[in-house]
Amino acid sequence: MFKLRELTPRERAIVLAHECSHLSHHHEIYLELTRVAVAANPLLAPVERAVALAIERWADEDAVSVSGDPAHVARALARVGLLTRGTHYPARAFADAGSEIRPR
Repeated sequence: MFKLRELTPRERAIVLAHECSHLSHHHEIYLELTRVAVAANPLLAPVERAVALAIERWADEDAVSVSGDPAHVARALARVGLLTRGTHYPARAFADAGSEIRPR
């Protein structure tokens, strides 16, 4: 199982900035509304993938604004992708981190 301690401090900051972007901008609402629209009109199915990609790009850009280095953001997020391969969803790996994440 992937653990946050497998990342460098800079990678951790990038990944957490990316995930915080999803939370602060309520990206799950955009995805759910898109899924409802697709359920109502299946012809909108291609829109669901486009919205999901746009949301990921949005979170990536927010992580770049924290890091200042798009290449480092890309490497950090790719590394998390490799480390979470085999998990149902990368966020699950963060949830399983348990006591590793402590508020300051």
